[in-house]
Amino acid sequence: RKIEPYFDSGDPKFATELILLTASLKIPFVEIPVNYRSRVGESTIISHWYKLIRWAFKLMWFFFSFRAKWMLGKIKPNPENVFKVNNVCRGCESRDLVKFLDFGNQPAANSFQNKEELTGDEPRFPLEVYFCGNCNLVQLIHVVDPTAMFRNYIYLSSGIPKVSPYWQAYAQQVMADYLPEKNRFIVEFGSNDGILLKFFKDSGHKVLGVDPAENVAKIAEGRGVPTIVDFFGEVVASEIVKNHGRAEVIIANNVLAHTDDHQDICRGVKTLLAPKGVWVIEAPYLIDMFENLTYDTIYHEHLSFLSIRPLQKLFARHGLEIFNANVVQAQGQSLRLFVGYRGNHLVLETV
Repeated sequence: RKIEPYFDSGDPKFATELILLTASLKIPFVEIPVNYRSRVGESTIISHWYKLIRWAFKLMWFFFSFRAKWMLGKIKPNPENVFKVNNVCRGCESRDLVKFLDFGNQPAANSFQNKEELTGDEPRFPLEVYFCGNCNLVQLIHVVDPTAMFRNYIYLSSGIPKVSPYWQAYAQQVMADYLPEKNRFIVEFGSNDGILLKFFKDSGHKVLGVDPAENVAKIAEGRGVPTIVDFFGEVVASEIVKNHGRAEVIIANNVLAHTDDHQDICRGVKTLLAPKGVWVIEAPYLIDMFENLTYDTIYHEHLSFLSIRPLQKLFARHGLEIFNANVVQAQGQSLRLFVGYRGNHLVLETV
């Protein structure tokens, strides 16, 4: 799939083209020697001297034209042209995945090209939606390299009109319900430009953000929100505990749906979360996609489409449980979930 956009040969030089493309795109490969049997019959390519000369000129022209395309940047290794196929459910690790929606090959959303890039072919990746028969998680299995999508992120949490009051009300709800005392430690991963954590900080709490996008982390730092530039998981969580202690509140807005490794996220939360702590999750609600036809939320950044039942099964694997659930009016309808260690919080009827 990685070389298919560039591969156009159907004649006997396909093996030469295949090797050149593979090497040019820096795709690892192994060539296995094979013992061929003697030819049966006459070759249509080199059976006569004039055919051989014609083939030699044709191959030379191919080499020169290929090199010209490569030098002009029309054939080049591109980190955005990298994806993997995850055939295991990221929620329950079952292989019972059934495809029910297929949008074909699509470019990555938010991957706007500059003037120079418009001369080449834009990388495209399969956009197919699957249903897990075991835990019912709806998900994509084609995972585009996250460093290509998130290292220089163009979405800013504070950049949408009227969104600042939304984050302020969000912070006030969490503080009223779960942070009766000041100077508590709050960690948000996928913290973006730090707008939400700023409200907690201004209210007298210690805050720390984690976000892989270097450009938005600099904006957060400018707001006075310290930010670790990295993807959150067990390793990063261990470093935070070592340097800052455990967190009373962990926040993850529109992150779990963007992450391929749900198990590592949960291990990280268990490492970081204080015994009576609360993990607050917000993400677009799967039901909204069907009720309000919000199919535009299906793109490569959104690897999972969340609902309560699959998450209950995921969290149970890690000794966690959802004890409160709200539907909020954000990005259509979103789920806001409150998660803690199993048995440490009263499970409300909202779940």
